[in-house]
Amino acid sequence: MKEKKKYSKLEAEILSTLKGNFNLKDIPKAQNNVWIAYAKGVKTKKKYYSYRKRERYPRDEPTYTKGQEEEFPTFLKYLEPAVNYVLDKYLPAGSSYECYLKLHDNLICLCLKKNYGKSLRRSIGFVRVMVSLFFPDVKVPCFKTLNNYQNNPNISYYADKIIEATSAPLSTIETRFTTDGTGEATFSYSTWYSIKVGKECKRRDHKIAEVTSTILLNAAVVVNVLDHEDKNLMQNHVEITSHNFTIKDWSADNFYLTRDNCTSVRNKNGKAHIRIRKDNITNAKGSWEWKRTVTLQKQKNEEELDELNLRQNAESTNSAKKRKFGSYTLAINEWSQVNDIKISWCCYNFSVLSRAYFEYGIVPEFLTHKFSRCFFRLGVYT
Repeated sequence: MKEKKKYSKLEAEILSTLKGNFNLKDIPKAQNNVWIAYAKGVKTKKKYYSYRKRERYPRDEPTYTKGQEEEFPTFLKYLEPAVNYVLDKYLPAGSSYECYLKLHDNLICLCLKKNYGKSLRRSIGFVRVMVSLFFPDVKVPCFKTLNNYQNNPNISYYADKIIEATSAPLSTIETRFTTDGTGEATFSYSTWYSIKVGKECKRRDHKIAEVTSTILLNAAVVVNVLDHEDKNLMQNHVEITSHNFTIKDWSADNFYLTRDNCTSVRNKNGKAHIRIRKDNITNAKGSWEWKRTVTLQKQKNEEELDELNLRQNAESTNSAKKRKFGSYTLAINEWSQVNDIKISWCCYNFSVLSRAYFEYGIVPEFLTHKFSRCFFRLGVYT
């Protein structure tokens, strides 16, 4: 007589559940075992957070479509006023008029080159055509001159200011922010000799872009380009963001969970929502904002978890920028790579301003900005 198979407690529970929907006699033995193994894995999987179904936010489709259709015309319309606005505010006093002209022309050409998406040599023809049609006052430099400016550390400073100028118009609607790092691939490689495998190894180098972005329209507010991630940069991002925005909430991944970061957000009258680790303790040690966010997350407070989940918008921002302007840089030199990545974020912010105009009616300040400096015949920009 054939012995009746004995099931474990878990298998018996699974089979009793399946009996309501399936006839076990019709299911092959092998397939039945697969169901049991699958159910075991699902049953024993640890979940530290309850993941809820993603909501579908309603939107005005015609307006959303119009904003995307007008991204490139908006970029051409906003580019020169934004560059002039930044140079007028941040060019050092006493700079020559020739210095202004060279920075003005090269910044516009570098932005056009990045929007085209090709290497610098291949982009020169496109830049000349666009300048002749839309920027008649701009003089296109030769390839070597443009390459030298792209490798100039001063360009990084003005790229930062363009990012600030293109995000500042959103201060009327943005009060929530998030910080995250994203990788930017390069075409340079690191090589070393590995004793373990007995041969020379090769690996592509990457840059890390530390980006603080808004929650509603996913605009970049502050961008730092480094060789590795730095959790302490968040304090600098909070300080810069507070110049143009009112900070209410700031979310981030657990990489940025430090008491100093929590305190820096609190000092700007905001609340820090940084994901905790399993072993974090609630001791304030001088940071009451740390104690608040860690305690609420351990208690699984619904409101705190909702604010924490807004951190996922950082992934949306990084994904949108990479789909529009690429996830890599074609530059080889160190400063060329940094400037190329920052200019790509400048171009991305111009596309965000297109959506801001059609959905919220936001017009940037730099379009109506009146120059506070004068051009004298002596050729000094004062």
